[in-house]
Amino acid sequence: MDSKNVYSDGYRANKDDIAKLQHCYLGFQHAASIHAMAQLRIPEKLGTNLNCKRSAFDLANEIGANPVYLERVMHTLSLNGFFTEVPGYEIGKRVFQHNHLSLTMADPYIRDEVLLMGSLTFYRSYETLADSIMTGQPQSGKALNCNNIWEFIQKNQDQEIIFSKAMTSISIRHSPYLVSLIDFSKFDTICDVGGSEGIMLFEILKLYPSVKNVINFDLPTVLQNLEGIHHRQLKLDQRYSEIQGSFFDGVPEADCYILKTVIHTLNDEQSKLALMNISKSIRPKGKVFIIDLILDEESKLSEKYSSILDIHMLQLCGAKERSIKEWKELSNGTPLKFETIIYSNQINCQNIIVYSME
Repeated sequence: MDSKNVYSDGYRANKDDIAKLQHCYLGFQHAASIHAMAQLRIPEKLGTNLNCKRSAFDLANEIGANPVYLERVMHTLSLNGFFTEVPGYEIGKRVFQHNHLSLTMADPYIRDEVLLMGSLTFYRSYETLADSIMTGQPQSGKALNCNNIWEFIQKNQDQEIIFSKAMTSISIRHSPYLVSLIDFSKFDTICDVGGSEGIMLFEILKLYPSVKNVINFDLPTVLQNLEGIHHRQLKLDQRYSEIQGSFFDGVPEADCYILKTVIHTLNDEQSKLALMNISKSIRPKGKVFIIDLILDEESKLSEKYSSILDIHMLQLCGAKERSIKEWKELSNGTPLKFETIIYSNQINCQNIIVYSME
């Protein structure tokens, strides 16, 4: 092809820009390699501190893997900041040591999140991102040969396990801190909408003996399959109860509602319906605490993270992360009123958007 047809203004890409672009589009191989390390639990087997080091041959021998392939992947990852390759060893005998990134993934809670983000469900969903951009509708279902991502997860038990474990792990990491940002002492009955394992309720009951009742409200398919340790301990507390249902149909009566990482999976119409149903059941002077990311945060690192998840929500379910302006406007047309935002000071952690009855 004549280059003039490609660059009508005479522009020619320079080598540095080409290299930067290559680094961008080769990000898939990097992410897939990290995902493979999580699947094989290599960071955990490498050790529990920064001083731990092992050869790829030893690691491969332990897990029954091909030592040449494992060494090549670990070598490439070390060149990109994941693992540190110990100098002085020849090919076939390379030794690797933990650095802060690889040691971070030795944490099972972090590993579960990595396994979800690189899962078949999420990876395959992105095959139709261009179609979503063209149509203005999420096309992940087309890529998964299902109506939507939720149907695919429900039909594939292995993917459902990966998804559930990751959601639980994320909640375990963030819930104690998020609960500490809210004063729940003024509420008698607290309802966690989409509460799953009930991890936030578990933290609330620990800190607030004055709370009389907590309700874990979720879909029947979720509540009927709970097995986590937090859930087992919760059921021993007489203040804890479970109610099955969908917030699209209605919610139990309470004077405090929590929706953690729920609204960002909904479009504006669905979100308003959920808020409207809450407004029908909320007691006088009640509060709604929505725990989600905010797009226009002051921290550019957090904004980069939330913007990527915004594309994630776009492709997976036609939903979005929201700006402060969008959060303020979301309750328009409902009896609920935007009140304030309680900001997290932790990077890549959700903030708390507060609504109350007008």
